[in-house]
Amino acid sequence: MLHCKPGTDVDRSGHLASSAVTGQSFLREALSAGIVIVGQNFYTDVRPAIATTILAAIATLLGVLPFVFFKWGPTIRARSAFSLEIKQAAAEDKRREDEELETEKNEKEAREQQQQEERSREA
Repeated sequence: MLHCKPGTDVDRSGHLASSAVTGQSFLREALSAGIVIVGQNFYTDVRPAIATTILAAIATLLGVLPFVFFKWGPTIRARSAFSLEIKQAAAEDKRREDEELETEKNEKEAREQQQQEERSREA
């Protein structure tokens, strides 16, 4: 689950995508290191059947999370102030791009009209 998630973080985090992916990678590596340190003792101190049952229960609970986020994710993100900030920034970027395109279009039309006027004077 953690392996396939960076793509959605990049889409969701906008201009802070590199920080989101870096934080996620750091957390994944830290958890991997912790599991290596604790894993041997966990299986030695607790019977293997119980240790495996505990890990299976944790995995089952974590396995439900993608479905929870699929169903209630838009609602959760709608309440997020950070998500609202990203939406506003995206809308502002879109407005600027539209203005730039309109300006370029107007400049192009003005150049074409000027060229036509020059051609008509020459003729």
